[in-house]
Amino acid sequence: MICYYVWFSFQPQVPPAEGLPRVREFLDAMVQRGSVENFKLLRNRDAAADPARAFQAAIDFVDDAAFAAGFATVEHEGVRSGLHGLMVEVIKDFAVESFEGVDRV
Repeated sequence: MICYYVWFSFQPQVPPAEGLPRVREFLDAMVQRGSVENFKLLRNRDAAADPARAFQAAIDFVDDAAFAAGFATVEHEGVRSGLHGLMVEVIKDFAVESFEGVDRV
């Protein structure tokens, strides 16, 4: 399992009620395509937190092949096209980290 975490904020003129459905629609489509296993959208509860980390998308990929396929799909369609393009046009800041499961020792 690969866990891909994206912290993000929206453009100042984009309320979360407008931006979050775009993120959800893109990720729902990736689940339907079989690239993404599951995801959660989270809001930062800490009012003093870095505004660039107001939200988090926690995205699960089954394995390296699914992870690569998801990125290949976005690259093929164009980062600023389709559902991904509609999503990124409302995003202001984002940071990404990926983690993988650790076998028991």
